[in-house]
Amino acid sequence: MKQKKKVKIPLVLRLIRSVFPILEKVFPGLAALWARKLFFQPIRFPVTSREREFAGKTEQFQIEVNGNKVNCYSYGFGKPVIFVHGWSGRATQFWKFAEVFANYGYRIISFDAPGHGQSSGHTTTVVEFAEIVGFLADNYKAKLLVGHSLGGVASLLAINRGTPADHLLMISSPSIADEIISEFLTRINASPKSGNQIRKYVKDLTNQPFENFMSLHLIKEVKNVRIKLIHDETDSQVPIDHSEKLAEEYPGAELVRTSGLGHNRILADDKVVRESLLFASMS
Repeated sequence: MKQKKKVKIPLVLRLIRSVFPILEKVFPGLAALWARKLFFQPIRFPVTSREREFAGKTEQFQIEVNGNKVNCYSYGFGKPVIFVHGWSGRATQFWKFAEVFANYGYRIISFDAPGHGQSSGHTTTVVEFAEIVGFLADNYKAKLLVGHSLGGVASLLAINRGTPADHLLMISSPSIADEIISEFLTRINASPKSGNQIRKYVKDLTNQPFENFMSLHLIKEVKNVRIKLIHDETDSQVPIDHSEKLAEEYPGAELVRTSGLGHNRILADDKVVRESLLFASMS
């Protein structure tokens, strides 16, 4: 049996996990401010050599979003498809999809959200993700959106806000608000008090509860969109019940299960790419 590769926790995250519980006890107000900042601040993980090689083949351009330079990528020629990465991800993670899709007559358009990849900034939100998705989809007349993790939520939010896409592929996407908050608190070793502060901050900022930005809420307003969900049964970051509940809420959605791929390796799997291409051919 193949041994699972141990996930290396970045040094900065290990330091946060050590300090945060102490800060919560000694300076709870400061801890609440820090939790809010961390929740909207992605981690920039190293780019692989395969991703760098792919980036060199793309046409790159920039757009400005709320004062940040957002790096965008275009690859291939033909029918446009918008690919949307997840939290702490980047556009080049879709290199395998892009190369296969391009061979079948698709033009892949993607971007690094603010605070991610080659884009400027340190913080961002799913709303900013969705604004960029909407802009690119409108500009390229794309009717198919493909999102990984938070990218799937952002794509659904873009559709919910008027982007005229009619096909959406969501890969390993979260949908349950309580579990998203809980996973974040576990990651930084924080208590439920910090989660409550994040919810309060979102409500004060947007005048909407945190749940309103989750897929389970957004999908209630979506009509006439063909949706396909791909999720791995061993995903520890976003358990498969997120997609199962979304499929229950939107009965027309197709759920494809994989096993042994986890949350990120799913993007490099040949069968997942083929399933995605099959879905694209129906759009």
